[in-house]
Amino acid sequence: MGHITAAVGIIGCARAGADSYYPWLLLAGLGMGAAGCNVFLFAQTIAGPRAAGQWAALQNGFGNFAGLIGPTLTGFIVDRSGHFFLAFALAAGISAAGAVLWIFAVQLAPARWASPGEGWPQAALGNHVRQNVSGNQAVRE
Repeated sequence: MGHITAAVGIIGCARAGADSYYPWLLLAGLGMGAAGCNVFLFAQTIAGPRAAGQWAALQNGFGNFAGLIGPTLTGFIVDRSGHFFLAFALAAGISAAGAVLWIFAVQLAPARWASPGEGWPQAALGNHVRQNVSGNQAVRE
């Protein structure tokens, strides 16, 4: 719901004039806040307790690429077109695509991770964990 609200607000900002953009800007901010507030909570739910830290770190790290790509792409679009509407439309489209992905591609259930000893390479287990004689289970030293 937040992604769609943000997309509507962004398009409203792009179409509004200097005296009517503020309500659309508020709507876009409301949608972005609603879309973004649970992102790390969902990552923790899906990753489970064993991988939540790594999952959230990767998500945050790759998510920050938007801060690099967004302004660069916006500048490129504005230089080519001479106005901001296409940049706003792209941002709204990305937000709407996020809504579609949340609806159809995300399953809010913990991922099933392999247990130590079930195909994990020994190097991934660290120095304090080794496989027992049968090779089926990990033993902490």
